[in-house]
Amino acid sequence: MSIDTKKCYEKLAGEYPVLQTAEYSSIIPESFNNEAELYAAIIIRTVGRQLKTGLHREYIRKQEDLTVMHGTMDIRGTVKNRLERKYLISCESDVLSENNAYNAMLKAAMMYLLRRSEVNDELRKELKKQIMAFSEVDVIEPGQIDWKRLTGRRSGAALVMLAQVCRRALEPERQL
Repeated sequence: MSIDTKKCYEKLAGEYPVLQTAEYSSIIPESFNNEAELYAAIIIRTVGRQLKTGLHREYIRKQEDLTVMHGTMDIRGTVKNRLERKYLISCESDVLSENNAYNAMLKAAMMYLLRRSEVNDELRKELKKQIMAFSEVDVIEPGQIDWKRLTGRRSGAALVMLAQVCRRALEPERQL
């Protein structure tokens, strides 16, 4: 057990009371050898709960050329298609998708923790099992993550807490 791990957990629990609920009671900071294992355990617990209800989804604007109208028509795109002698309607619609910035951030953190040698085999095995659910989510580099947008969301305390845990887990990667 590392004293830094216990201090890190106490700081997180102070900032995010979600960690003090019964759901996270099995996470005992003394049982982890380093902060990477602590972050992995928190991510595993939160993602496990999230997988039961489904991954976080957001509406994403999608534009495509179709033979029938779906959503709203984009006049400029339709005129452009007509000038190119394509008989397609340019349409814009909102699609509910799991491929969003929040899930991409989670996948990046999980992949990074899988590569770290400090994470024990048991946690690594669980991360591998959970990351399979993120197959439809794009892979992004830690430097491309817009942390202000992710931590400023009103989606719930658990999501904000998880974004901060992922940010702390990825900090060594950002410094390289």
